[in-house]
Amino acid sequence: MKTLPIILAIGLLGTTLGAGKPESQPVPASGTDNAVMEKLSIEQLTARAEQGNADAQCELAKRYGNGEGVNVDIEQAIRWFQKAAEQKHPRALGAMGMVYLQGRGAAQDTQKAISLLQQAADLGDSKSQVLLASCYASGRGVSQDMVKAEQLANQIAAHGTPSAKYDLAICYLQGKGFPPSPERGFALMKDAYEHGILHAKGALGFCYLQGLGTAQDAAQGLRLLQKAADEGDIQSGANLGAAYIQGIGVEKNIGKAIPLLRKAAEQGDSAAQCNLGLCYQEAIGEHHDPEQAAYWFEKSAKQGYHQGQYMLGLSYYTADGLPRDLEQAAYWFRTAAENGDPDAQTCLGLCYVQGDGVQADPAQAFLWFTKAAQQGNTDGQRNLGVCYTDGIGTDKNPAKAIEWFAKAAEQQDRQAQYALACCYAENNLPGLPDMGKAFYWFQKAAEQNNPDAQYHLGKCYIEGAGTEKNRKLGIEWLNKAIAQGQEDARLYLTRQAPFADTDLTLEQIRQQAEQGDAEAQFYLGECYRQGFDMEQNPAKAFQLYAKSAAQNYAPAQALLGYCHHNGIGTVKNPQEAILWSRKAAEQGNAQGQRMLGIFYMQGESTLENMEKAIYWFEKAAMQDDSIAQCNLGVCHLHGLGTPEDPQKAIQWLTMSAENGDADAPYILSQLYANGDKVPKNMQLALKWIRMAAERNQADAQYNLGTFLVQGVDGIPKDEKQGIMWTRKAADQGHIEAQTNLGYIYHAGIGIPRDSEQALYWYTKAAEQGDLRAQYVLGIIYYQGQGTEKNILEAERWFRKAAEQGNKDAEEQLEKIRQTMQPNLEPEKEPDHTPEWPSLHL
Repeated sequence: MKTLPIILAIGLLGTTLGAGKPESQPVPASGTDNAVMEKLSIEQLTARAEQGNADAQCELAKRYGNGEGVNVDIEQAIRWFQKAAEQKHPRALGAMGMVYLQGRGAAQDTQKAISLLQQAADLGDSKSQVLLASCYASGRGVSQDMVKAEQLANQIAAHGTPSAKYDLAICYLQGKGFPPSPERGFALMKDAYEHGILHAKGALGFCYLQGLGTAQDAAQGLRLLQKAADEGDIQSGANLGAAYIQGIGVEKNIGKAIPLLRKAAEQGDSAAQCNLGLCYQEAIGEHHDPEQAAYWFEKSAKQGYHQGQYMLGLSYYTADGLPRDLEQAAYWFRTAAENGDPDAQTCLGLCYVQGDGVQADPAQAFLWFTKAAQQGNTDGQRNLGVCYTDGIGTDKNPAKAIEWFAKAAEQQDRQAQYALACCYAENNLPGLPDMGKAFYWFQKAAEQNNPDAQYHLGKCYIEGAGTEKNRKLGIEWLNKAIAQGQEDARLYLTRQAPFADTDLTLEQIRQQAEQGDAEAQFYLGECYRQGFDMEQNPAKAFQLYAKSAAQNYAPAQALLGYCHHNGIGTVKNPQEAILWSRKAAEQGNAQGQRMLGIFYMQGESTLENMEKAIYWFEKAAMQDDSIAQCNLGVCHLHGLGTPEDPQKAIQWLTMSAENGDADAPYILSQLYANGDKVPKNMQLALKWIRMAAERNQADAQYNLGTFLVQGVDGIPKDEKQGIMWTRKAADQGHIEAQTNLGYIYHAGIGIPRDSEQALYWYTKAAEQGDLRAQYVLGIIYYQGQGTEKNILEAERWFRKAAEQGNKDAEEQLEKIRQTMQPNLEPEKEPDHTPEWPSLHL
């Protein structure tokens, strides 16, 4: 389920039940001025309505329908519209026609709806005239009759009221009822504008702004919107605010946008209310406030605005600003879905699949997915494809599944691209499998970071399925999938010879190694060292490297030096490490050259010589060894063995990052974030830190999480993404990330508060020595926050923090000593939670 962008909107005058101010029109015998009715109180209207005044009945129905001065009560609205309709009140006849057409508040009866709309249209109700024309155009409730639809439309265009022309223009501009015709819609809108319809002025501005039915003219569009807003057109003010937020035809200006949206929202514009809710939800010009977001979504929803209804349903579903209530979620999804909202239709379909707030009903799920899919909604199209694949609410139909997956895939939906690839890879239709098409869509989805697609794309490259074999690329894609936790990719890779430069299977490698082949001995050693399709055995790996190295095989010599250096399968031996690394380096092996450079840089076995370190790093770097390139960049950055040269440092670090190193993009991100030896540039910082994080660099994941949760230096907040990256770092044992994740759960930042999870992550960090986590754990146990009070545990953690110099912890220890008396409760302390750390290099 997803949120929406800020919405620019135009709409029919009074499309919701009872909404809108009527234009001059024929009225029943009561003949009361509508302006008089609008000034009456609910009590006065009720008294007149009960006396049989049709105008009062109609106005009372409108108020119940819109919640004006009373709670929204659709049953009462329909009751009074019905009474007025029985007296042939045109607007009431039209309203009852809409009730029966939509099946909202009464059983759907399209025949009755058309009859009522025809009566209202004959009596001059402009909205009914337009709606009736659109019914004939779309075949809704009547046999489709484009000739009659055009006749009615032409009559409205030639002789209709300006308000009817406005409504017909909206139908053509939005493709509601009629096939879209922006040019005709624009001409009608211009006519309505020239006849003084205020809404038309704003709508015409909208057309100029979007280039809808006319040449785009942003300046003219903004001028008309501003004029309409100044003259009191609420929707124009709302659209002007949305334009400033999105930078449509004008530079983005959140400061100007929010007051416009708020004014329109407070004046009752339902689209503005929804947009203001989105601003609170996404922290656009406002602080993140889910409760305020839900408040405005509810305001919008209760006015009948379909996107407000959808967002209110989403708030209930995700417990974002409201308590989780699946029945309420399903209710609002249904309400929005019946109003034609495709996102809500998809969500309602999912509710029926999962039984969320409704009785599980696959047939209903299929119906709502179909409605959403037919509107071009990618989620609906994809889920409809799943229905045809799995037989959910319909018979299995692989051809139909492919058809709908393809529609969503062409709109760049990565899940649909992956599903479509799987369809082409299976043998369930004539002409399938088609691995060429499967490969194409696996690649499309993989490029959008779908881990399952990355796994299958890796397999395609390794096996030559749908493309030429390319083990190197295959392993790269498998590793990308593994970095996202795709377990099948990891298992698959363990069953392959894990090297890009051989097509030998593991069994073939084993046989050739036993025959004394140096290359095979090296590869088999790698399998034992890394545990590829066998139990890890460092000792066997070391023995095989030694055999291969003795035959002068340079890669084995480099790995043998690595084993001696790190004590892998043998005891650490710096002299042997240098010896074998040098042998490999002198044969041109990049890993050996890099290792030898590291030994010279670190002074391994009194070998320190930064000039020689630079020499060997350069040798390896010229062979695209990404680690050597990173080390060389660091040397130039800090003037180690070479003059300090930030420009060269950036060049080498960039090459390293582009060659796949994880540390180099992290270092680059820190340089740009802090303005250290380069101009500060948060966009470049974000680019590089995201690259490092995607390569599983824990520091990068931690800092990226901090960027996104806090929204620092112009980078928009994205708490969900920030929490995801913080968790990834925490899962790797990153201490600060674990503390921050504890804080996130403790404070309920972007997710519901969860004391148990907070305690879990604080404990993880505290056990690794994090002072802040130790102190907060002391507070938690002392106060019994999310766990039972435990003074002994509180004392233990305060002591650990105090031993690291934390003065607050020392004070808490002293208070515990003073309060550890019989029958005395410890004094409750304020909630101490750690501050977010600043970025560091």
